[in-house]
Amino acid sequence: MATYARQMLAILPGVETLCANLSVWGLTSHARLVLGLTDNPGSSPVLITPLASEGYMVQYRLVDSGGVSPRFIEQAFATTPDEALALIAAAIDQSGWGRPPSPSAA
Repeated sequence: MATYARQMLAILPGVETLCANLSVWGLTSHARLVLGLTDNPGSSPVLITPLASEGYMVQYRLVDSGGVSPRFIEQAFATTPDEALALIAAAIDQSGWGRPPSPSAA
């Protein structure tokens, strides 16, 4: 199994927990996973990319009272699945999804 696939499989249980009470769509393209809310078009999608360095990159647009910012893209890096899940939880909170439950990679 490819390294990217193993990395994504390591975080999927935690992503499922984070999204358990949300109506979420997902799209995969090669090694990337894009997650978005189906019932809130004013929220920003979250892009999760495993890196060749065995880490993860999480990207999303910041949302404030005016909606999704076209100019401010947050990009963060993690080296472990637990760090990646913490970044994904922050992305969900800051991109207009609402506050998620605590994540866990196990």
